[in-house]
Amino acid sequence: MAEWLVPLITFVLGALAAFARDYIGVRRESRRERDAREAERAAAVRERREEFELKHLVEVGELLREAHRALRDFAVGMEQCLKYGEEFPREADARLQSATGAVRAQSGYLLSDEVRAAVEELREAMAAAESWERRPTGDKPVVSFMDLKGPMERAHELISARVREIYAGRE
Repeated sequence: MAEWLVPLITFVLGALAAFARDYIGVRRESRRERDAREAERAAAVRERREEFELKHLVEVGELLREAHRALRDFAVGMEQCLKYGEEFPREADARLQSATGAVRAQSGYLLSDEVRAAVEELREAMAAAESWERRPTGDKPVVSFMDLKGPMERAHELISARVREIYAGRE
């Protein structure tokens, strides 16, 4: 009786061991595949996020330059208006309103809080320069491009730094 029992037990134990080995192997393979899919998804999300951010960083940089040019043209027109009695620069004013509105609308899409704050600071400085309020000590309009130089440089430097940071992460 023992002669046929030992081979049967050996066969059953061998089959169980093979089943356990295959089961563990399948689980490992499934885990590796799941991890690979999750890594691919994370990479795709990161890629979409970077593309979104790059697009809006470049767009806001261009809008800031356009707003600065529009403000300069408006300031020149207002100077001509105040000094020489020329007509109010309606076209420059409309262009300025459009440009600052576009900056305001697009700045909300910036993902970096630091960049968004710098752009908002610049936009507010431009709005203050545009408002043509009088200084308390005189009647000179509050339009100083020197006042805008610092915020403009800071906003553009932060935008450029973030773009470089994104591209450096892709290497």
